[in-house]
Amino acid sequence: MGISVLNKNVEILVDCQNVVGESPLWCAEKQALYWVATLERKIFCFFMDSGVVQHWDMPEIPGCIALGDNGDLIVAMESGIFEVSLSGHKSRISLLQKCPPSFNGMRFNDGKCDRQGRFLAGSMKFPLSPEAAGVLYRLDHNKHLSPVIHGLITQNGLAWSRMGKKCTCRILTQADRSFGNTNMTYTRGCHTIGSCLSICDSMGGVRMVRRWILTVAIGVQQTMVGNC
Repeated sequence: MGISVLNKNVEILVDCQNVVGESPLWCAEKQALYWVATLERKIFCFFMDSGVVQHWDMPEIPGCIALGDNGDLIVAMESGIFEVSLSGHKSRISLLQKCPPSFNGMRFNDGKCDRQGRFLAGSMKFPLSPEAAGVLYRLDHNKHLSPVIHGLITQNGLAWSRMGKKCTCRILTQADRSFGNTNMTYTRGCHTIGSCLSICDSMGGVRMVRRWILTVAIGVQQTMVGNC
């Protein structure tokens, strides 16, 4: 099945000049686009109706974000997963789950909320090293943090099937420093790990672009942490 492109014209939405901008998150209720500037330790937000851009400082590197069912953000940082309430230029940060002791020298990287309302996020060594110490974690409804996949250098690009029964994440493993896709199948709220498909994609194949361009995918469903 081919991919249908609604609009082939790409425009700069926010010329934010982030060194590393990640985890774009659309909030339909607020008509706002959130993302994190990891190295700057900031959360940004672009309000579509007004065109206003705001940002808030975080105490640690924010790796990824998701929407909570109360309207706050769920943020994975260096020492744990936090609930962050943003109001005006102020932020209120509350710890949801502290990382295990083995997390020392690590930070969270990419993550997303699944259709069952659980938050999945992967960890990596910081600074990035060849050591495969990363783990893909899942934060459940009861705020329990459990490991899903071990032995990663880093992971990116969590994506679910339309019905939410299958999940794919792109991981970098230690064996040959190449990326691969790992598939997980969801059954009644549980998951099983599928095969890892090797993709020959060297680490030097992607260049960092200093001017980070944000684009919005029209029609993407919004899923919140805590929703069942």
